[in-house]
Amino acid sequence: MDSQGGALPAPQSSPTEDSRVPDPLVPLVDPYTGAELGQPFSVPSGENRALFVDVEIPLGTAAGVYTGSITVTDGTTPVEVPIELEVWDLDLTDMNVATTHFRLSGDEVKKYHADTWECYSGPDDCWVDAGLPAARTIIQRYEELLHTHRIDPGQFFATSGPSDCSGTLNWSEYDVAMAPYLDGSHFEDGVPSGRLHTPFSPGVDWGPEGGCTEQEYQQLAAAWATHLKELGWFERAVVYAADEPDSSLYPLIARHSSWMQAGDPDWRSRIMVTTAPTTSNIDVLGPAIGIFCVAPEEYDHWYQGNDEIYGRAEWPDLFATGTQLWFYESNNQDYPYPTFASQSLDGLESTMMLWAAWYERATGFLYWDTVSWTDDDPWGPNDDYGKTGDGMLVYPGNHNGLLAPAGSPTDVAVDGPIPSYRLKMVRMGLQDFALFALAEQQHLDDFAREQLHAVYHWWGGCEWDGCAAPEDDVFWTTDEAAMQSIRAAIAAAIIRG
Repeated sequence: MDSQGGALPAPQSSPTEDSRVPDPLVPLVDPYTGAELGQPFSVPSGENRALFVDVEIPLGTAAGVYTGSITVTDGTTPVEVPIELEVWDLDLTDMNVATTHFRLSGDEVKKYHADTWECYSGPDDCWVDAGLPAARTIIQRYEELLHTHRIDPGQFFATSGPSDCSGTLNWSEYDVAMAPYLDGSHFEDGVPSGRLHTPFSPGVDWGPEGGCTEQEYQQLAAAWATHLKELGWFERAVVYAADEPDSSLYPLIARHSSWMQAGDPDWRSRIMVTTAPTTSNIDVLGPAIGIFCVAPEEYDHWYQGNDEIYGRAEWPDLFATGTQLWFYESNNQDYPYPTFASQSLDGLESTMMLWAAWYERATGFLYWDTVSWTDDDPWGPNDDYGKTGDGMLVYPGNHNGLLAPAGSPTDVAVDGPIPSYRLKMVRMGLQDFALFALAEQQHLDDFAREQLHAVYHWWGGCEWDGCAAPEDDVFWTTDEAAMQSIRAAIAAAIIRG
């Protein structure tokens, strides 16, 4: 746990006596061409090399123990390494059991991969048409990679939709662009996106908020609600209010929300704000917001000692009104809170983020970016915000774009995204979230939370005088054996019914 948010160097000693942390997971076979990459490879005597193996288990696979082996050549002698895999008698719900709102910055992807540019005043004023076949292929590869890890990066190729204040709305382009995402046909596994964008953003001074009158805004909100409901898409809409607003914007957020609700009262449940409810803002924001997306440091009074902040004691009243709790991780998150930026040897901080979110009864999670690469070398160390890997769950592969500031490592030839080890740990946390949600469906949520309590008590904190830390000063721990034991106990309870 004591990785200081990933800002400290990797330990100089480990169980394998190797301090290197293999975050980029460069494949041995190019997933797009089938070409072999960097293999066979040799391991010097006395050293170790780590291989990460994904095992995909299709829905409906018969429960039981499966065996196999991997052959490793030691000099000229092949050595078989046995593998045993136990499949439990249950199927996890798909990725949409938890709404994920992870940013995929298309400009970054295009900058590192696209080779057709239109530039104006200089390299910072360039663009590439995402409709070009090469650019579209690359971006879709990033979307697909995140999707297979249960992450929803949004709909990159969809239009923003009609937002004309005059009330003359043409939905044809929007519907055609959005349909593949929302019916699942855009993705290889057929699982649809769990959220969609809208043109509304209460609290800002641009777009419909800056250009429409109150009546026009209400009419636009009513038209959008009607259309999305007709298509069965409304419950996946997320209205992102002004980002991390200060208190001066709360009345404006509430005003715009009231206009949307005048168009259709169901809009309240879809309006999300990245701030915490408190006793001083709830009278203004409570009627306006259906989703409070909270940084862990701003949940409860554990970190700041601020009794105004809503936590475990106060949130049940909001849940009773239908209000949802989401969490988000951004560059203001730091030790002793878990983060998605880590150099810990197990990398399980990223998994614990999702365990804690479920424990606190969240239904969604937001992350500020997955491809915020360091300009001088996207392969790192990426520590722009004092945390290694913050805002970067994917590496850019063979980035041969004209504006790429640095070439790829010599052994990276994949024309597309390279996953990180931390991305795998995020996926594992989202899979666990689905397991816990399945337990909740069978009224086993109290049992599941009792199990989780062995490794999670509350988000890290206790930085103020008088703070009563949990037993043994352990807020959470990434004990891999204990976490696996907890999974097994919850799965067994589900199977027993």
